[in-house]
Amino acid sequence: ISTRDWSSDVCSSDLDEHFREPITMETLAAHFHVSASHISHEVNSAFHVSPINYLIDRRIRHAQWELASTDHSLKDVALHAGYENPS
Repeated sequence: ISTRDWSSDVCSSDLDEHFREPITMETLAAHFHVSASHISHEVNSAFHVSPINYLIDRRIRHAQWELASTDHSLKDVALHAGYENPS
């Protein structure tokens, strides 16, 4: 994740761009130099979903696309979607 000023739009853009990487509330807070609770509140207010659920949804949307568009195995799709241990 590249360092940028905080906003819920920037946060969602970074999540969309880096959804394959391991991301936690702590890494988001450190990245944006704000508290995890601030990120959670702002993203919930803007998108009506928690940052982690936003990330999960993004990963699932990618997996759905890849399953429908490729012949990759389920394990490979999970890895491509950012799940490190898809067993």
